[in-house]
Amino acid sequence: MSLATTLYIRHLGKCPHKKDRNYRRCGCPVWFQRNRRRWSADTNDWSEALKQAAAIVFGGEAKAPYKDRYMLTQGSKSVQSLLA
Repeated sequence: MSLATTLYIRHLGKCPHKKDRNYRRCGCPVWFQRNRRRWSADTNDWSEALKQAAAIVFGGEAKAPYKDRYMLTQGSKSVQSLLA
């Protein structure tokens, strides 16, 4: 299981760069992806999102929704913890 958290931009419908999810200079929201799970970083700032991703990977406070936070730290009967 991979511990890498990928950051990408989810462009708004009116953004001229919506075909390129790696284009970072437009101000659209940043999202995380990890092991087929995606959640919002609740920011448009790439450097802030990088800090949040580092916190998730290295055991800091995760900014994921509650269900995803629980899965990151606890897992379930059928799925192991994403940080284990």
